[in-house]
Amino acid sequence: MGPSGMPKAASWDGQFAYQTKFRSLVGLRNPKEHARLRRIWSRGFTPKALRGYRPILEKRIEQLIEHLAARTKKSINLAKWMSWFAYDVMNDMTSVSHFYSHKYF
Repeated sequence: MGPSGMPKAASWDGQFAYQTKFRSLVGLRNPKEHARLRRIWSRGFTPKALRGYRPILEKRIEQLIEHLAARTKKSINLAKWMSWFAYDVMNDMTSVSHFYSHKYF
């Protein structure tokens, strides 16, 4: 795609009609606004930032393994467990209050 990215047609707006006031980075069509938000987001993907996520991931991976290992004798919905795992990892990475954590992890 290169530095100019992949320009989106007006039909792209229909994909994000529910986002009236704020648009996600993916949903932006304005190149200047996209570049502004991308600069902000890029701070979270520096090598130093990525290294900082490791303890969070290791903790949640260990929890996931423990929970799955405790259920080896029966069938489980792995998609549900992976969804909970992803939710908790993102919750931890964004420092969102654990008030919203679920009972499984």
